[in-house]
Amino acid sequence: MSKLVRQLLLPMRHWPLANLLTFVMVLVAAIAVLVLFVDLNQSNRREIEALQVDHLHNNATDLAAGLDALVGQQMGRISNLALSRSVVEFATVRPDQRSALFTPTLADFTNVVASSSYYRAVLLIDQRGEVLISTEGSYVGQRFTNSAFFQNAMRGEPHMSDPGISRLDRQPVIWLAAPVFAAAGAQPVQPIGIVAVTLSPEWLWQYVEARRLGENGYAMLVDQYGIRLAHGADRRYIFRSIAPLPEPTWQQLKLEDRFGPLGRIAVAASPGLAAYLASTPLLSAPTSALMTEQSRVHYSAVRMQSRPWAVVTMLPDQEVLAPADRATTRGLLATLAVAVLLSATVWWTTQRILKPVPQLSAAAGKIAQGDFSTPVSVHGSSELHTLAVNFESMRQRLRASHGELATWASTLESRVAQRSQELAALSEVVAAASRTQSRAELLHTALDQALAVVGADIGGIWIADAQQGLRLMATRGFDQELCVLLGELQPGEGLLGQVQLSGQPIALADVSSSPQLSRAAVREQGLHAFAAVPLRIHGRTLGVIGLFSRAETAFNPDKVALAASIAQQIALVLDNLVLLARVEMQASAVASLQERERIAGDIHDSVAQVLSYLFLQTDRLALEVERSQPQHIRDQLGKMQDVIASATNDVRSFIARLQDVAPPPICLAQALREQVAALADELDVELELVCREAEGVRVDAATSAELLRIAGESARNARRHGRASHIKVALELRGAQARLLIADNGTGFEPNAQLPDGRQHFGLSVMRARAARIGGTFELASCPGGTTLVTVAWPIEAQ
Repeated sequence: MSKLVRQLLLPMRHWPLANLLTFVMVLVAAIAVLVLFVDLNQSNRREIEALQVDHLHNNATDLAAGLDALVGQQMGRISNLALSRSVVEFATVRPDQRSALFTPTLADFTNVVASSSYYRAVLLIDQRGEVLISTEGSYVGQRFTNSAFFQNAMRGEPHMSDPGISRLDRQPVIWLAAPVFAAAGAQPVQPIGIVAVTLSPEWLWQYVEARRLGENGYAMLVDQYGIRLAHGADRRYIFRSIAPLPEPTWQQLKLEDRFGPLGRIAVAASPGLAAYLASTPLLSAPTSALMTEQSRVHYSAVRMQSRPWAVVTMLPDQEVLAPADRATTRGLLATLAVAVLLSATVWWTTQRILKPVPQLSAAAGKIAQGDFSTPVSVHGSSELHTLAVNFESMRQRLRASHGELATWASTLESRVAQRSQELAALSEVVAAASRTQSRAELLHTALDQALAVVGADIGGIWIADAQQGLRLMATRGFDQELCVLLGELQPGEGLLGQVQLSGQPIALADVSSSPQLSRAAVREQGLHAFAAVPLRIHGRTLGVIGLFSRAETAFNPDKVALAASIAQQIALVLDNLVLLARVEMQASAVASLQERERIAGDIHDSVAQVLSYLFLQTDRLALEVERSQPQHIRDQLGKMQDVIASATNDVRSFIARLQDVAPPPICLAQALREQVAALADELDVELELVCREAEGVRVDAATSAELLRIAGESARNARRHGRASHIKVALELRGAQARLLIADNGTGFEPNAQLPDGRQHFGLSVMRARAARIGGTFELASCPGGTTLVTVAWPIEAQ
């Protein structure tokens, strides 16, 4: 121990004399104050605690006496009401004689209810428990045979029930009941009924709450089961037990219907208080100190005389001993003040004698080490004081300069980092645009960069269609539900539509509370922060980038502006992709035109020339045959001439279509009439054309040629292979589709069967391919021995 003391005192050898004297004086004063404080604290605590405890018990006794007086007053009023003439007469007469007494008796009851704001209803109940008169209509027709207040009053004594909850209106209630006996002169054997009053427990609560005990103390009322009937600090504890109720006790309360609709009494446990109140009789000491989870609490309990209730007054230990603590604190402060004053006097005297050079040296050393926050405060002679003032001025200027440099460095660093991030994001978008022409890849790259820069969780890119509606083309973090619900937006719909129309970015801290939110799925997903920037180029909005976050803080405006720059770059690239696609289409169209001109020239120079030659040769042969007069040869040559002429016309027409860049639309019904007329002569068969509402259908030359060839091929097959004598061609409209039908009365065939040489039906494959080239479908229905139906359907919206 002595060694430890020496080690503690060793540094003091190097202290200045002023510091050493100050330390000794403060130490002696502190020891004296400590001894005085302990002695005063113990004596004061004992005396004041005894006074506070007596006061707490007196409050409990006064409160219990007051409650007994109130209970007696209420019992007297209900007893007087039961003895009133109107009540006795109404209960005594026969039921058929009560009508004349009903109004005055009800008026008396109404006056009783009006006499106190705590009275709710007055009832007259016969000996069977049925309500004869009630000021509250909800009680009429009720039976109270099993009620505790009815049974107790029917024993011949007034009764007040414990506070409970009414099953009828679910309100807190106290029942006052007094027996009604027959008219005076007859010796009562058993009451002929009872008078009952429903009393609000508010009078009980207010009386208990009015009893204030210090700042944090309060009183409460507990029944014989440990259930709080009134609480002076918090009414939420009313009808809560201080300990769990035993099951038999709860069953008894349910049998008495005391708490009506409640399934169970809640427990606000206070085990120490429960054990204290369970002692019979209560402890002889007026108070008992119990430990709670927070602190030590003093209780005092007094049982009432009129009811099996106990009044409990409570005061926290710290409030009980507060006067003692205040007195001790004042004495301690006074002693400390004296000790401090003495120490300050010694210290000031020594400091005035010794020069404050060490302080100046220490201050200069701190400044040299970069400590600009500690002020230089040295008082001494005038010269030293002036030097200290100069040191302090220099320290303040250095501190200000150091703070400005740190601020500039931090600002510059953050701006450089921000600009680097912006350049990296923009360069990534530009690099993606330069290395790919895939719009999908470009959109996803731009979306990734926008999400990273802004700090958003999920996002998407919507592109405007031909009708200016928005379609979702790229997403990050969207689930299937969001993709479906936000997949298509009408022009101007929601926040995204507003950004599309205005062309201006928007940023919200909580999009779920915005009245312009059009899809509830955003709110259901728990999304809050929102930003949207337009894809705008040359005054046109090509789409919108939407960014979402589940955080409830708005996006940084600088980051939103960077996202707008990314959107502008994307809009420029998308516009270039559209221009590039147009150029490629034009180049393809030019190449197709050149190829068509080349094919037309080839056909003209080859096949057309051969057909012309054959036509001339056949004409010469017909002239020679005519001279020799063989009629059947002439007829055959005539037909050959017709066929060659038709083939020549077809070739010329094909050449003309190849050379025509954009032939005008053709009336399909008129083209079918010409086709049907030619086929009737060629096949020697009856052909019928039905158009009805499809007379106005117009198609381009390519579609017309494909349909006419399908019709011709079907008719020829029906005549040559099915030996049909009647063929019907019909043109119909079905919504956005047109249908061409060719039906015959031939012998039919099996479409899936192979030909004798093992080949498939090549003609069917050709017709199916023609239908596919116009974006349509080809169907054939036939069977051996039956008719054949060919159906071609194609869309007409684009025609």
